[in-house]
This record gives sequence, C-alpha cells and structure tokens, in this order.
Amino acid sequence: MNLEMDEVAMTGGDGGGGGGGESNQLEAASGHLSASVGGHSHEEFISVIEEDTTAEALQKCEKWLLSPYRIVLKCLGWTSFRRDGDKGILKLLRVLLVLFWVVVMLIAFVTQVLSCFRRDMFYNSMESKLDVINCEKGFISTFVLTDILLLASYLFGLYLFSSEATAEYLFNLAEQAFIKSSEATQGKPSNKLIYTIGLFFIFVVLWTLFSVVVLGLHLYSSELLSSQTIIRWNTSNATVSITGGLKDFTVSFSLFGFVIFDIVYVVAVMNYAAQSEMCIHLLWAIKEMVVTKKYYDLDTAIKDIQECREYLRLLNGKTATATALILFNLGSLGLVGLINLNDKKRANESEDSHGSLNIATGAINTVLWLLLFVFPFIQAARVTSAADSLVDTGPQIRARPLQYSNTPQLELDSFVGATQAFRMRATIFGIPIYPWLIYSVVVIFFFSMLVLTQTEVFVFAYYF
Repeated sequence: MNLEMDEVAMTGGDGGGGGGGESNQLEAASGHLSASVGGHSHEEFISVIEEDTTAEALQKCEKWLLSPYRIVLKCLGWTSFRRDGDKGILKLLRVLLVLFWVVVMLIAFVTQVLSCFRRDMFYNSMESKLDVINCEKGFISTFVLTDILLLASYLFGLYLFSSEATAEYLFNLAEQAFIKSSEATQGKPSNKLIYTIGLFFIFVVLWTLFSVVVLGLHLYSSELLSSQTIIRWNTSNATVSITGGLKDFTVSFSLFGFVIFDIVYVVAVMNYAAQSEMCIHLLWAIKEMVVTKKYYDLDTAIKDIQECREYLRLLNGKTATATALILFNLGSLGLVGLINLNDKKRANESEDSHGSLNIATGAINTVLWLLLFVFPFIQAARVTSAADSLVDTGPQIRARPLQYSNTPQLELDSFVGATQAFRMRATIFGIPIYPWLIYSVVVIFFFSMLVLTQTEVFVFAYYF
C-alpha cells in the first residue's frame, strides 16, 4: 500500500496531473541548478562572472602595463622601490640613484661644451692638414638653454612621480581604462590597450637604439676621436686647445651623456603618450557603454564622466608641463638641424666621404627629433577627438533611441548637461590641440618645404 502511494506521488496522483509533476521536476532541477552556483539568483550569477572578468582585466593591467612602467620609473629614481614607500636602506639607495643621474647629466653638460660636440652641428674645418674644430665663446649659449630645460624636465618628473597622489592617479587611470574597456566589450578583457601601448614601447626603444647608432656614426664622421683632431676654444684673452686624453674623455662622456638624454626624452614622451592612450580608451569605453546601454542608469555614466574629467585635467596639468619642457628641446634641435642643412657651402662639401656621412647622420638626427616631437601632439589630438565624440553622445541619447525609449526625461537631460559641461581639450604649451590643427600644420609644412626648395631658398636639392 505504501509502495502504491509512493508511485502515485511520483506520477502526480493521477493521469491528469502528469504535467504538474513534470513542472515540479523542472522547478526542482532549477532549484538544484541554483544550489549548484551557491544559491545565487541569475543576476547574482552574472555579477560573479563580471567580477571574474574584471579581476582578469586588472591582472593583465598589472602584468603587462603597470609593472613594466614602474620598472622604468624606478630606474630613473622617479618612484620608490616599494609601492608603500621606501624606508631605511631603500630610501638611501633611491637618493643615491637620483644624485647619480643628476651628476651624470651635469658632467655631460660640461663635457659637451668642452668637446664642442652637438648632434645638430657639422664639422668640416681643415687647417694645416689637421682637423681643427674652432669653438667660439658664444657657442656656450647654444647649450645652456637646452641643458637647463633637460635637467628641469628630469627634476620635474622626479617631483611629479614622488607625489603619492600622482602615482595613485596614474595607476587608477590604468585600472579604470581596463575595467571600462572590459565592460564595454561584454565582459571580455580588452587587449587593444596593451597592444597599443606595447607598440609605443617598441617605437621608443627602436628610436633610442637607432639614435644611438646614428650618434656613433656622426661622431665617427666628425673625426673627433682622431689623434690629429684638435678642439680649439677661441676666447678674447687666449686660445685654448683640447687634445690627447682630455679630449678623448670629454668626447666619450659626451657620447654617454647623449644616450642618457635620449632616455629622458623617450621616457617623458612615452609617459604622455601612455596616459593619453589610457584616457582615449576610457573615453571610448564610456561612450560605448552609454550607446549600448550597459550602464544600469545614466547617473553612473555621469559619475564616470566627471572622474574622467579629473584625469584629463591632470593630463593637461603636470604631465603636459613635463612633456612641454622636452618638446621645446626636441623642437629646437629639429629646427637647428634644418637650418644647418640649409647651407649651400656645406652641401657642396658633401662629396667628401666623411662629409657626406656627417651630413647624412645630421639629417637623420633631425628627422628623429622631429618624429619624436610630433608624437605627443598626435596623441593630444586623439584625446581631443575622443572627448568630442563623448560629448556628441548627449544629443544622440536625448533623441531617445530604442534603448532609451523608457528612460525618464529628467535623467536624459542630466546626462546631456553632463556631456556639454565635459567639453575639454588636450593642451600642450597651454594650446588646445585639435585634429584639424595637426592636419593643417603638416600640410602647410610640406607645402612650404616644397615651394622653398623649388625657389632655392632651401638648398636641400644640392645634396642630390
């Protein structure tokens, strides 16, 4: 009898209740599935998955972006060896590292003046079958300004990254860029930011290596290390000649100093480019999440926009200032290089083997400086474009596309107001950088070079 009752219960009591029994079994299975994920609801289960992808994105951010970035900054002494601050011997080591870089730069400044050697200068003077490089007293002024700006840029970078608030801002920016990119791509951690900044890193490494190689060739073509070469300083009171071991030391240390300068150049430019790229990805992710309605409400999007505004303000502040000091040097080096190339007498001397190599390396140096000079401007223009694109989403959302057909009008108006107030531009030298401005400058530059060359105001054609 008990067995029959159990069978009836298993089949729902009668034939007409079979469907109900199946429903009960499905509900039991559903309950078992819920229990298998820890008793969470469907929304909670999805939340757990999103947390996992966010954690994965942060791990990638730490491994591929933040860790290499910290290593470079630590090598320059700009940040502490430990994230929670240095104490004891580590603090002393960092102070000694900073002093080492400053002393090396100061010695390099002096030796470059004594050796009368600049990468944008050409050396073709001959006297009594001896190579004589004549340096005038006014030549010192060509070093002073660029040297002061370079040292100021290093010290400003030290001040910038020594601040805990600045360091936290940078790391928070990287994390937010990764998290928002992951959310915007439906939980798939975005690798585009890693690849892009990785390409930037490869670019600056290749730039540095190529610059060092060209520097060596330029030094070789100038014959400064030749035993017959004399460096002669002409002053109002006397003439001083530098030869022998002193000349070899000054020239060799100058070469080492230029390598150090190149490292400071590329770190400053890379710092601005990386922060710009993170801001671009953050702006894109916010826009994508708004357009595809991945935000639970627009108030959350407004908070992200306001936070991004702070990131851009800091980018246009201390980071842009440190970069501007470097850009002034790069721009002046490129301009002086172009002026030195525009010398008809020197062009006629290019038939000499050493002269032609000297001129070629000088020209390549000029191109390298101009290339590194325009890089931050391109990044700044891309930031401005991304910011304008986010602003344009306001009117698009206000037009009530399908995703926002049921959104309250007050919420839409608040979002439009936030985007209109967000109007920000990336600035360098305090000048807003627009994409159309970059295009215009490039077109005008190449058009001017073409016209001036054809009218023989520029004599580049004499080299060919």
